[in-house]
Amino acid sequence: DGRALRYCSIVQRKDPQLIELAVNKNIESLRYAEIPEDWFKMKVKATYVAYIYEFGIGRAQNLGKAKDLYSQAVQIGDTRAMVRLAYIYLEGRGTNRDYDNAYRLFNLAAESGNIEGLVMLGYMKENALSVNKDQDGAEQLYLRALSRSLDIEFKGNDPLRYKGGYAKAAYYLGKLYESLDSDSSAYTSISRSFLLLAAEQGYLEAQKALAKLSFEGKTGSRSFKDSLRWSVQSGRQGNLNSMFLAALHYDLGLGVNSDH
Repeated sequence: DGRALRYCSIVQRKDPQLIELAVNKNIESLRYAEIPEDWFKMKVKATYVAYIYEFGIGRAQNLGKAKDLYSQAVQIGDTRAMVRLAYIYLEGRGTNRDYDNAYRLFNLAAESGNIEGLVMLGYMKENALSVNKDQDGAEQLYLRALSRSLDIEFKGNDPLRYKGGYAKAAYYLGKLYESLDSDSSAYTSISRSFLLLAAEQGYLEAQKALAKLSFEGKTGSRSFKDSLRWSVQSGRQGNLNSMFLAALHYDLGLGVNSDH
């Protein structure tokens, strides 16, 4: 699990083999690594170096340089570079927003087997970015991403079938179902179940969503115990709004004994 590098010792975070293992699973682990200097001169490490410049990790942020390095890596078929460059175009970071290029790159990554590419194709279809709004198409892409992450056949939308699948896909799917019919219970159960799949894997946005839904009583009955649980979980990840919501529970005795 690439996230494990975060909990390694300083010495281990400098180990090139451990770094390689971690970032192959999760490129965000570069935030916790001590990158060897020779990587900055190696073309095969262009995606890693680009990520460092994109977010200014141990170096001054340089989005132009990051974009150039990602573009080089895309040319040799690195799907992670495709995804990162697509995000730059999608968000307009250091360049003008370019939804067409973002969609093209996410699609290229997805066709090469990248799960994040599949998820973001669904996101763009759902939100009519570069293509016509297509919620059915988005649903299919999110489910395909979950299936691919678990290496199982794509079949139906039973949340239990996809337990442990790609958390971001489960979150987006849960939010999609929530938006389809917010005034009835048609999608209430399935929406909450997919959000729960993501939240249980530590996906911050899903934990925040469940805390809010449980506190307000949306998509099901109000449960202060559940809203406390998920506000504490997301607060532990550093989210300030979640910390405040958790404190409010203890202050007012919501779902727990009052504890000033």
